[in-house]
Amino acid sequence: MTECVRVSAILALAAAILVGCTSQTVRQSAGGDHAAIAETAVRTGDYSVFEPYDHQLVCEALLAIRRYGEFDHCFASLKPRVEAGEEFTAAGGVYNASRDYLNAVLDNMDAQRALELGNYDEAARLAERAYQTAQTGDLKTNSDALAAVVGILTLGLNDMEETSREWNRNGLSIEALGTAALAHQMGGNRSKARQSTQELEALYEGLGHYSQYDSVLWNHDPRSLIARYYHLTGDYATAYKWLNRDDRDWFTKFGDGIGDAGAPIHEGFSLAILGVGWGELRYYEDLPNHMMTNRVAFEMGRLDEARRGYDEILAAEQTTSFAEVHFAALYDRGRIAQRQGNREEAIGFFARAIDALEAQRASIGQDRYKLGFVENRLAVYDDMVLAQVSAGRADAAFEYAERAKARALVDLLADRTSFGGSAKPDRERLRTALTTLKALEARPIQVARADTAGDDATRGLTIEGIRQEIRTETG
Repeated sequence: MTECVRVSAILALAAAILVGCTSQTVRQSAGGDHAAIAETAVRTGDYSVFEPYDHQLVCEALLAIRRYGEFDHCFASLKPRVEAGEEFTAAGGVYNASRDYLNAVLDNMDAQRALELGNYDEAARLAERAYQTAQTGDLKTNSDALAAVVGILTLGLNDMEETSREWNRNGLSIEALGTAALAHQMGGNRSKARQSTQELEALYEGLGHYSQYDSVLWNHDPRSLIARYYHLTGDYATAYKWLNRDDRDWFTKFGDGIGDAGAPIHEGFSLAILGVGWGELRYYEDLPNHMMTNRVAFEMGRLDEARRGYDEILAAEQTTSFAEVHFAALYDRGRIAQRQGNREEAIGFFARAIDALEAQRASIGQDRYKLGFVENRLAVYDDMVLAQVSAGRADAAFEYAERAKARALVDLLADRTSFGGSAKPDRERLRTALTTLKALEARPIQVARADTAGDDATRGLTIEGIRQEIRTETG
């Protein structure tokens, strides 16, 4: 059945060539050029001017580069279009998505946003709803005309209606289960995290012989999502095994070999339909697995392997379009340099990672989301401060300590009226502030400020100073 679905997908691409119409947004999305999509969309201002499917791709692009403020506006105007029953079509009608399919797509998008911003309960709820829709909904995404053409071309052997629904069900379920597992694990519900992972593993096993081309059509590699769960649990060896798992039989390998040999044909198809080369498309689809492999190799102490992998990712121009990947690659590359004794190189990578992080953070529209976003990433500031201290640069150490403190403290206390319009201190918020800022007291550091030259005054990077600021802010 899986082979039939692949045939259907290929024939759908051929039909799109014959129709000869894919929008610029579709082409840019397929090539992973999210930054270009976002630039055009934000400049336009009104997301409703886009065709429905292009509108969906704009929202996906904004989420991919972590421009959460613009994503929220985009998403808020996208949902009513789905609810109103507008047609989400592409390639001259070859693609025509059902409402159930679109609802699952939207829930998966919203779940990903919640996961990234630290709202784990909401992420799990949305992902589980997407999974239920994928299991029970009508997931049709092709036109009746295309199904008829495919039936004729395959002499009636391929029921595209059924195979495309199966394909969509698998793809949506893979994403939903992967998100749910991570959300439950990060939210502390380990039993549910394990349950979601087991369901994803069973889904993978049920696929049969997983082809290297499957992730190109699904946009998600289940092995990478499973590995992310094991990485979170600290089971790096199992994560590494999943990332490098190859269950193909000789027939699937033979088919993949023919596919690789036909790269020039793929290039023609890809350029004709999408306006991007096949190599760019494969880079986009292989990136999550490549990134996860490097992360796990780093955690296992395979530093040279991880360093080479991260250098490849950072050398690729497309990487800057994937904000989370870009930040993580820079940060881990700095940690590798630090472990290998290259302090100045580490400082350079940490600085670039912090700049990338703060650029992402600036797009988050509400303070409660800023907290969740930065809380998960404060370690890069800690590592930078320690590196600057070890290099004897007190001023630089304090600069980054202040920047870290600003991210976690000023967002919480600068505007006490942003939560309900009351100037009365929010005790729960203050407790959250103290919890978040524990990252800054993990290793007490005493360094001299440059402006205290001539005396012995020093200032400690301790939580007591932060507590004093909280007392001052709240009276």
